[in-house]
Amino acid sequence: MSIPTFALMLTRLDGWYQSQVWEGANAAADLLEVRIVGLVGSPLGDLHGDGGSSEIYRVASSECFDGYLPLVGSLANANGIGIVERLFAALPPRPTVCVGVELKNFAAVIPSKGGIDQVVEHLVWHHGLKRIAYLSGPLVNPDAQTRLDLFRRTMSACGLEFPLDWMDQGGFTKDKGEAATERLLQRIGIPQAIVCANDAMAFGAQQALSRRGLKVPQDVVLTGYDDIEEARIQVPPLTTVSAHPFQVSFRAVEKLVDFHRSGAIPRSETIPSAMVLRPSCGCPGRIRGQELPEAFVQRVNVPSVEALRERLSSRGIGNLWEDLQSMDLRQLDLWERTIQKASESLSTQPADGQANLLVSEFLAAGHIASRARATYGTRRQFELHQVLRDQYTVTQELMANLDPEGFADRLQKGIQVWQSRRMRLLLFRSDLSPVVKPDFSHDASFELAIDSCEGVRHLDRPERLLPTDDPTREGWTILSLSMREEHYGLVQLRGWTTNQLFMESIRLMLVTVLSSAYRFRLERGMHERLLQLSQRDELTGLFNRRGLLDHGGILVHKALSEGQRIGVVLCDLDGLKTINDLYGHFDGDLAIRAMAISLEDVFRPADVIARMGGDEFAVLAMLPDDADLDGAMRRLRQALAHRSGQMGRPWEARTSAGWMSWDPRDGSSLEEALVRADQSLYQDKGKRKRGGETTFGPS
Repeated sequence: MSIPTFALMLTRLDGWYQSQVWEGANAAADLLEVRIVGLVGSPLGDLHGDGGSSEIYRVASSECFDGYLPLVGSLANANGIGIVERLFAALPPRPTVCVGVELKNFAAVIPSKGGIDQVVEHLVWHHGLKRIAYLSGPLVNPDAQTRLDLFRRTMSACGLEFPLDWMDQGGFTKDKGEAATERLLQRIGIPQAIVCANDAMAFGAQQALSRRGLKVPQDVVLTGYDDIEEARIQVPPLTTVSAHPFQVSFRAVEKLVDFHRSGAIPRSETIPSAMVLRPSCGCPGRIRGQELPEAFVQRVNVPSVEALRERLSSRGIGNLWEDLQSMDLRQLDLWERTIQKASESLSTQPADGQANLLVSEFLAAGHIASRARATYGTRRQFELHQVLRDQYTVTQELMANLDPEGFADRLQKGIQVWQSRRMRLLLFRSDLSPVVKPDFSHDASFELAIDSCEGVRHLDRPERLLPTDDPTREGWTILSLSMREEHYGLVQLRGWTTNQLFMESIRLMLVTVLSSAYRFRLERGMHERLLQLSQRDELTGLFNRRGLLDHGGILVHKALSEGQRIGVVLCDLDGLKTINDLYGHFDGDLAIRAMAISLEDVFRPADVIARMGGDEFAVLAMLPDDADLDGAMRRLRQALAHRSGQMGRPWEARTSAGWMSWDPRDGSSLEEALVRADQSLYQDKGKRKRGGETTFGPS
């Protein structure tokens, strides 16, 4: 029986909000024994972004997916929700549960629209503030529009005006939040508070305030939205709103799995948002762990307060360190919360010897849990440092040699450092040329696949996005390898679900290397083309004087190494000026082409044949010890007469020629040999003009 596989569609993994969605979805998939495949590309319609949306959303139509989990707000970004609706109208109809934002005709799990109202009411009624400015996200984004509308309504309900110039629009990013704050301060002066539609813009706002010498919260109160990790460690820590992205995506997976298994269409569900008070609004910070889904809490087997008290009463803190060492960050959160609740419950009981001993045990247990958290963080940091060091080394080695010859093998060798993690790289063409409109239909094939487990191979059949011999539930991540409108393919990673930064950085590394290799190939091809043009005669396609000298030099080196002679021939067309004067330059060009073709008929492809200019031609040919050029010259005149006769023109092309047999080992140069052949040519030309018998130059 195949494992149910669902596509989580999002635009990045390194952002805190989306990484929480990623972790929540994978936690639920592990609990429910299904597989999540992350499809990571740029926002829909972002034609000039660095993610390359076209591959990822075509990949979504693959038959290997049983359902979809779109992070709708992220996919829409600044292009409006309609573009996501059009995507799902084109995708195969499969069970779908939207994450974060509702989509017409589909169930969704979303955070409540509240939070901004709680922030405004807190600032007005608790702190007595009235002059409150607002930083909005892009107004075509549904989240940004909802939060702005709620801010306006709450300000009105509090009896406060909100003039239009007290709002500015950022882009949900730190740098755009900083720029928007600068515009606000120039326009309205210094407000009492700035409410931001997300935490990233709040960080940018704080930088703009700091540059003006303004402090938070003494001079300006600052709040955000999302409760990302950086908000907790900001100085001062940021008052914000938690939209519980881990819980939202966890619950969305639960609903989608039930939909897939039962066929019962789910209803949309709302997860309540909550304000988190911290010192950026002037309130004391509150220790608050992240709320986690009940199914997750039950699965990790963290003891209840009563069970923990019983354990510490009977066994003390023995083996607690060993138990905590095997846990992840969220399990450690739950342990610390349980220890804190147990300690608080003891404070309400009468003090006695047993209670004092338990308090001491709880303090020690809390210290051990804190140490376990620090150790876990250090372990993850070391792991990340190691893979980033490997990545740096691989990047250096690949960038040092971008020659297309053997590049696939070098790339394969480079990514073997992550072989145990099952990394697959799919490229479109073996020459790394981009594909403007990639096709990911079920019968599409890739010309090259580089797989760290199976080696380099050309495909004679369609490549499946997921290997057929993969019975595990371990999730895959499929990331687009595109830079603006250049599309190189996909990278697939399995087993890195807890290290989103590595997945994004490996994508950046591969895009950098592939785009550099592609440009190297283009530049070298362009250089070779320009070199060819600079060495070729435009009319005949033969070498020109420069080509003769360059390629003649190669022939000389070969003759020296093999101890052979070189035949040097110079010839020209007799009476070319007369043909031009009587019949026109078009006929003159025909005569020149007839000469060029005749030379190619007589001499070998390895010989160097050139048009030196005007009516003059030259040939350099390797000569065996017993060879001479008498026969070749006779055949040349016969070939020229035949070619000019085929043209049916009222003239016959004829040639004068001089030649010599040159041994490069005598110390003379190629230029000297050409001068001697030229002297022989003029001797022959003079005899032909006097009507004498034509002879060829001396050997």
